[in-house]
Amino acid sequence: MKNSKLSWVFEIVCRVLCVALILTGSVVITSCASQDDIDALQTKLDSASGEIADLKEKYAAALQELDALKGDQAQTKTELDELRGAHHNTTQELGILNEQLSALEEALKDAEGEAEALRAEYEAMKQEIESLKAQLDALGGDDTRIRIYIDQGHNPTSYHNAGAVGNGYYEQDITFTVGKLLAERLKADGRFAVCLSRPFSTTVLGTDNDSSLDARVEGAKDFGADYFISLHTNAYTNDTANGFEIYTVKNNDESYRFGDYLRPYLAAATNLRDRGMKQRSDIRVLTNAAMPAILIEMGFISNPADASLMAEHPELFADAIYEGMLSYFDLSVIAIGE
Repeated sequence: MKNSKLSWVFEIVCRVLCVALILTGSVVITSCASQDDIDALQTKLDSASGEIADLKEKYAAALQELDALKGDQAQTKTELDELRGAHHNTTQELGILNEQLSALEEALKDAEGEAEALRAEYEAMKQEIESLKAQLDALGGDDTRIRIYIDQGHNPTSYHNAGAVGNGYYEQDITFTVGKLLAERLKADGRFAVCLSRPFSTTVLGTDNDSSLDARVEGAKDFGADYFISLHTNAYTNDTANGFEIYTVKNNDESYRFGDYLRPYLAAATNLRDRGMKQRSDIRVLTNAAMPAILIEMGFISNPADASLMAEHPELFADAIYEGMLSYFDLSVIAIGE
C-alpha cells in the first residue's frame, strides 16, 4: 500500500516534471522566435535609419542647389532687365541719330544748293566785269579810280579758316561788317573802285585754310587792285591785351607807308591804344600779294572793351580807314553823292 502511494506520488511528480519541461520548452521556443523577429526588425530599422540619413544629406544638398539656382535666376533677371533697358535706350538713341542724320543730309543739300547758286552768281559777276571792261575799252575810256581790294578776314562760322571768338563775338562777323561799311564809303566817293573778298556774309572762300588765303590773293590780282587791305581782330590768352596794330612784310616800302598813314585816324576815331606797325614775313596774304598790302588788327576780341567797340560800333573803324586813305592819296573830303 505504501509502495502504491509512492508510485502514485512518483507518477504525479513525473507528470509535473514533464509538464514543467514542456512548458519550459515552449517558453524557450517562444522566446527564440520573438528574438529573431526583433533582430530582423532591428536590422530593417538600422537600414531605414541609414537611408533616412542619406536622404537628409541629399535633401540638404538639394536645398543648397535650389538656393544657388534662385540666386542665379535673380542675377539673370537683373541682367535681362538691364539689357532690356539698354536696348530701349539704344533704340531711342538710334532714332535720335537717324533724325539728326536726316536733318544733316537736308542741310547738306541746302548748302550744296546755296554754294552752287553763289558759284553761278560769282561767274555772272566775273562776266559782267569783263563785259564792262570791254565796253570801257571800246569807248576809249580810262578808269582812273583807285582800285581797293578789301579782304574781310576768315570764313563764316563752322567753315574752314574761321576766325577767333571772344566775349560772345566772332572775328569773321566783325571783319565782314567793317569791310562792307568801308566799301560803301569808298564806292559812294566815286574816286575808288572796290572789291570785297566776301561780298555776302555766307561767302566761303576756298576749300581749306590754304586755298582760302590763296583765293583772297587771287581775287585781288583778278580785280587789278592797286592796294590790298586785310581786316582782322586780334586775340590773346590774357584779356587785358588791347589796342590795334598794322602788319606789313617790310618796314620801308609803300605798304608800310600806307599802313602808317592810317594809324592816327584809327587812334582818334576809336580811342584805342596804338600798338604801332609790325613786320612779319609769314602772313600769306601779305607775302603773296602783287600790290601794296597791309593787314589791320583792329582790336583784341579777347578784350571785353575792344570786342564790344568793334562789334557795336564798326562804323568807327570804317570811317577811320576811309579818312586815312583820303589823306594818304591827298584827296579832299567830299559829301556823299556829290
